Amino acid sequence: MSVDVWVVLCFSVFCANLYYHHFVDTHPERPRREMWAWIALMVGWVLPLYALGAGLGMGLRRLAARLSWFILTLTGMPVQLQDATLHLPRNYLDITPVCDGFYTLYFLVTLCLFMAGVFELAAKTRILFVAAAASLALLSNGVRIAILAWVVHARGAGVLESHLHGAIGSVTFVLSLATLTFWAWKSRGQNFT
Repeated sequence: MSVDVWVVLCFSVFCANLYYHHFVDTHPERPRREMWAWIALMVGWVLPLYALGAGLGMGLRRLAARLSWFILTLTGMPVQLQDATLHLPRNYLDITPVCDGFYTLYFLVTLCLFMAGVFELAAKTRILFVAAAASLALLSNGVRIAILAWVVHARGAGVLESHLHGAIGSVTFVLSLATLTFWAWKSRGQNFT
């Protein structure tokens, strides 16, 4: 297994361990069947994604590229999309080295599974919450690429070698996570039917 797989699995196990201790400390009298099922989901959901391999990453990357193209055309920038490359008026942006597509999805969904368990969201709310996390991961990647395309258009392709590209990714990820955390906190005890 590659280093990436180990990092992802270690993060899943870390979140599952936190959830385990939260559950045991707050509900010592409850049966642990639900807890173990949720931990298995939290750790195991990523394995089928890895089984899909590079095809999934390429698909997520293309969806993010199309979304960024849509955002850029809404703002009035003349841009063309070919495969995973945005052709800007004075430059181009190859999305392949900039956006993996997988890690934003993985970390947001895993953290949402963790928060859904900790905040004890109702079953239907958990499903909506995880679906929202997957959608927000795609939106976050699209917005990040669109912002990066604007910066490349204004400053040139040299910005890709700076830390700006990582900072933009971090900011969009943190904003997405903050949105989901606020929703989870507000949804405690509610069941959307």
